[in-house]
Amino acid sequence: MQNVLNRFGIRAFFIGLSLVLLLFTIFLARAEPTYQSKPVSVWLDKLEFTNIDQPNPELYALLQIGPEALPYLTRRLRCRDSSKYYVTLYSKLPMPAQRLLPKPRGLKDRWLAAWALGEFGLMAQSAMPDLIHALNDPSSGVQRQAAEAIPLLGPTRTNSVAALIRALSNPDNEVQLNAIRALAWLGPDAAPAVPALAAQLHATNVLAREAAGALGQIGTNSASAMPALLEAFDRGDAEISASVIQAIGRIGPRAKQALPALRKILAESNHQLHSAAAYALARVSAGEVEAFQALQEALADSQCRQEIVSALWRLDPKRARGVAPKLINSLVPVNSAWPPEPTTQPFGSDWFLLAELGSSVRDAFPDFSPLLTHTNAFIRVFAAVAVWQAEQDADKVRSVLLAEINHTNVTVRRWAGWGLGKIDPGSPAAIAALVSLLDDKEGNVSGSACSVLSLFGKKAKPAVPAITRALRHENPFTRRMAGDALMKIDPVAAVNAGKRKL
Repeated sequence: MQNVLNRFGIRAFFIGLSLVLLLFTIFLARAEPTYQSKPVSVWLDKLEFTNIDQPNPELYALLQIGPEALPYLTRRLRCRDSSKYYVTLYSKLPMPAQRLLPKPRGLKDRWLAAWALGEFGLMAQSAMPDLIHALNDPSSGVQRQAAEAIPLLGPTRTNSVAALIRALSNPDNEVQLNAIRALAWLGPDAAPAVPALAAQLHATNVLAREAAGALGQIGTNSASAMPALLEAFDRGDAEISASVIQAIGRIGPRAKQALPALRKILAESNHQLHSAAAYALARVSAGEVEAFQALQEALADSQCRQEIVSALWRLDPKRARGVAPKLINSLVPVNSAWPPEPTTQPFGSDWFLLAELGSSVRDAFPDFSPLLTHTNAFIRVFAAVAVWQAEQDADKVRSVLLAEINHTNVTVRRWAGWGLGKIDPGSPAAIAALVSLLDDKEGNVSGSACSVLSLFGKKAKPAVPAITRALRHENPFTRRMAGDALMKIDPVAAVNAGKRKL
């Protein structure tokens, strides 16, 4: 009888314990934020990494939950590896018992949490300390993912520069690489990292190339790194040299000590770096006569003629008019007929020169007005912006762009939105049209609309609610552009985007 009571007592104990655990689990599930009636932990347990072009319903669900999901993500980011004994025991338990016990945690959970926090962007601002802590994770994979996520968190990202500089000393090259790329994403905010990035120019080819690119993204504040950049150029590696030259171009007039090297490149026939050197020379020389002469002499290099002609016009439009008076694909005729046939693309990269320099180069182009009624919608959109650049008459082309804002073709929608932002910056009509594109599932459309709105600055404040919603867009490019736009348009709203509801 005593044995029966003992067995009954043990059984009752385990049944009671199971009920307590079940009730506790139900309580936690009810306390958790939900999406589609499922608690955040369920979505987290199902989360898997997907490429940028693949749908991810679990990540999308977490984004819809928003900042309320952050405590659960940061808890995963800081979790320790479960013991091997617990993992083994858990795997042998029946499914009902597994549901009552915490799942084993480890490297994959931390990696996925770091990745998801980066995808949250501005909404994950409060997780910055956790990501900085993750730069010291035992796994280099988690360290790399944390470094990649940090620059996406918006206003608090400047707090991460010191941690990213320390990450440049990590023995793992991949961690260093992601830290360099993170600093590049921060741009001018990463100016304190210039000495550390300059030191990376002596590292392996891949790290040196990326470091040069990061210095270029920082811009004029990288001028102190010029000696190291020129030394890296002398290494003779083509990819590093190209990255160095692009960085020099972005540094601008403060990089004048590079002018002799740039002119020397242009003096060499068919040099593979002619295009990059032409780009840099036009931005560094600030109208220097010797630079113009070097570009003019390099016109014989037919492989890079287009880039060199563009550089001439950027450097000195008045003198360029006498050297290359017409700019349609740098004097290479696309079609002898004007206007062109519907299947002909009359716009080369020279068209972007018109977009950049405007009316100062209008005489170098034919009259685009006949193309406003062209049968090809893409040509109509580009022609509308070209006409505006030449004549500065928004009324003449506004209706053309508004008519194409909802075109079935993704590229047409994207460029129609960009064109409206160009001709009517900050106008209610342009803002309304661009806001209408923010729900577009195509990232090239909705993300580009965010990018254009960011150029309006404070004038785009009426778009802030729509941009804030775009932080939860299913497309990662759109989310990132929305975060960038919000910081430029309304810094207060950018900070508030990361706050949890009380």
